[in-house]
Amino acid sequence: MKIAIMSDVHANYPALIRVLEDIKKEGCHRIYHVGDSIGIGAYPRECLDLMLGEKIRMIMGNHEYYYLAGDYKFPPGTAKGEIDHQNWVKNLLGEGYRKVVSRFPVVLKETLEGMKIGFMHYVPDPGFKNELHYKEVKKDLDEGSIDAFFQKEDWDLVIFGHQHHPIQDVVGSKTGIRYINPGALGCQRGNHAAYSILEINDHQVTIRHKKVVYDKKTALKALDLRDVPAKEYIKQIFYCEEQ
Repeated sequence: MKIAIMSDVHANYPALIRVLEDIKKEGCHRIYHVGDSIGIGAYPRECLDLMLGEKIRMIMGNHEYYYLAGDYKFPPGTAKGEIDHQNWVKNLLGEGYRKVVSRFPVVLKETLEGMKIGFMHYVPDPGFKNELHYKEVKKDLDEGSIDAFFQKEDWDLVIFGHQHHPIQDVVGSKTGIRYINPGALGCQRGNHAAYSILEINDHQVTIRHKKVVYDKKTALKALDLRDVPAKEYIKQIFYCEEQ
């Protein structure tokens, strides 16, 4: 069993195209995306169309939830630019994607070749009963702390995203669970898109973390051409463009 795992495409169509080309060369049996296919980038509709057409197994992320939750209450102090951006995504997508996106699971558990694998965008915060929120990002998770943070002792592998900093691949010291974040495909700080290949053979797991070069200039230019709200902030924070 050979699968591709990716996260946080974030409406970066040029990066997604290159990764899918690479995945096809790899000959993967399945592709999983663990949330945030939309938001930030200039191509939310194109990315959703392509990913759904490729029958990628999609997981709910916070940006998909923002799209679905028409009355979502952003925390006090949320920048106007971010709210404007989310409204732009909603207006661009309209109602046409609501039904299919609402079917994206928050957590997907599958058994592949005898391995129990959990796919999620991040750890849902149990403190919120009527809305989907995730725990605050912890960038210092290591072998000693990651088990308690995820609290998934019956799984062999956990695939997650949400954290935009580089790829993580950690084995919890308490449970032996391997936790993998393939990295943010759509908003890396170079001209590459990250994803990972997972191969399972006779209960043995091999994982390769890949970086594929793509045309970043096209992704940046589209932010201007489509007049994406908060585009200057997005360039600085998510693409590291100098002003």
